Amino acid sequence: MITLVTAIVLAAGSGAMVMWWLRDARAKEWCDYAAAAALFLFIMSVSGSVARTLLHGTVFLTEVHIVLLNPLFMASGAYLALYSIAAAFIYAAGSRSRTGVS
Repeated sequence: MITLVTAIVLAAGSGAMVMWWLRDARAKEWCDYAAAAALFLFIMSVSGSVARTLLHGTVFLTEVHIVLLNPLFMASGAYLALYSIAAAFIYAAGSRSRTGVS
């Protein structure tokens, strides 16, 4: 039986590889747009939770964890994680080819 951690690692690795294979200019542009939208949703989820906590005067350390249950937070955070891994791979491959290291 596959564990949850193994499934997450495999999904992150396969998602990063898909983005690596789609690194032509047009696909990269769409991935960048999706990352910008995901970042916006991620920030709005967090700021909404913080604002709700401040407006209701609740205890910050316990109430702010509600943001972790927000599906927008989880989906956008997952995409940003995959996007960051793929961007790091692409950057590393580009810097490796610029320095002549094989």
